[in-house]
Amino acid sequence: MTVDRPTGGLRGDVIVPQRRGWLPRWALWTIPLPARVFLLGVEATALAVTVFLLWGQPVSGVELARVGALAVLGIGYVEGAARVERIKHYLGAGTVFSDQMSVWLFAATLTVPPGWAALLVIVLYTHATWQRRRDHSGLPYRAAFTAATVVLAVVSASALLSTTGREHVLTGGLRGPVLLVVALAAYTAVNFGVLLGGMWLTARPPSVRVLLPSRDVLGYEIATLVLGVVAAQFLLTTPVLTPVVVGLAALLHRSSLVKALHQRARTDTKTGLLSHPAWVEHAETAIASARSAGTPFSVMFCDLDRFKVINDTHGHLVGDTVLGAVADCLRAELRDHDGIGRFGGEEFVVFLEVSPEQAERVADRVRAAVAALTPAPGVHVTMSIGVAHHRTPASDGARLPAHRETDTATSAELSGMLARADTAMMAAKAAGRDRIRTAA
Repeated sequence: MTVDRPTGGLRGDVIVPQRRGWLPRWALWTIPLPARVFLLGVEATALAVTVFLLWGQPVSGVELARVGALAVLGIGYVEGAARVERIKHYLGAGTVFSDQMSVWLFAATLTVPPGWAALLVIVLYTHATWQRRRDHSGLPYRAAFTAATVVLAVVSASALLSTTGREHVLTGGLRGPVLLVVALAAYTAVNFGVLLGGMWLTARPPSVRVLLPSRDVLGYEIATLVLGVVAAQFLLTTPVLTPVVVGLAALLHRSSLVKALHQRARTDTKTGLLSHPAWVEHAETAIASARSAGTPFSVMFCDLDRFKVINDTHGHLVGDTVLGAVADCLRAELRDHDGIGRFGGEEFVVFLEVSPEQAERVADRVRAAVAALTPAPGVHVTMSIGVAHHRTPASDGARLPAHRETDTATSAELSGMLARADTAMMAAKAAGRDRIRTAA
């Protein structure tokens, strides 16, 4: 795993202030002091461990050849996949993302001494940093920290294998797979754990949850590590087949780009919530499912009060901060499967599969949570919410197969509920704002 556009000082678009005197004008100086000390400490530790291991660690000619082969394959792959990687970095708006480096580095963890595996990390990330600087993207201090976390992950997994018997990992029997799983877990835990610590110290978000990687990111990371196992097996048994892994890595890399493009199309860039079209698609699918099951559902139409005044008084950057804080609040107060979207401007919409009474309690809880926010110094925000219900009376024989629910009827029903919820929201504003109203 590696850092990619997290919140706070690790962002790729950070502005480096002008510094006087002898201090270099590096982006490193823009992050908080505790984060800076942590990053430099991790990098110094990784470098010291690498030097210590290399100093007294014998290596055979075969192992050197493996390191060289992995270095050539890793650098060649990075150069060949440069365009895809640039697109992924551009699309990446999350906290952590996985790259294909793990394929070659975990293979080294399994096949060469830990010191030389750590040296391979430094070689590959030095090349990747040079490439990104050549392309005018990325920050060197962030790449150095990422490389240091990977060095510690490689050394931890390799040390664990050395104490339990590295020779048994890729051989037959039950012991090998168990050791392999333990090594995978150690590599991932150390890598991500140290990254998370650095990112938290840098950004200091209200909740660690916003820094956690998605299931897609974890799945991609595991897939690259499995490819690393395949590369290690080829290196040990049939080295001539090792380049086949490059093709497999390319297929995996391309599939991750397709996923990122799909996610980008469905996500609002400022809030990370569903975009307007994606929310409508989600709500129409949920309506068809709810009607088929005979369960009640509701729509919440939420609008921030006097948002234009916030933009005019504090500026649009603060306005964007408010939108992001409100989106985080909605995610915290609602369930993962509740459909939450940004409808446009300062308007948010929510689809709830709950009873009318529960929907009104949820709406009031959300309203109170937003009113308690302080997204920026001197900024207070409130929200007016309109709620529209639909209850399907199962006793009246209203359970309809989903395939009989036409797209036109579902779309019309959603539009009608949104219109009623919008009217109720306007009534809440007319009644004094910071309250909820329910449509008749």
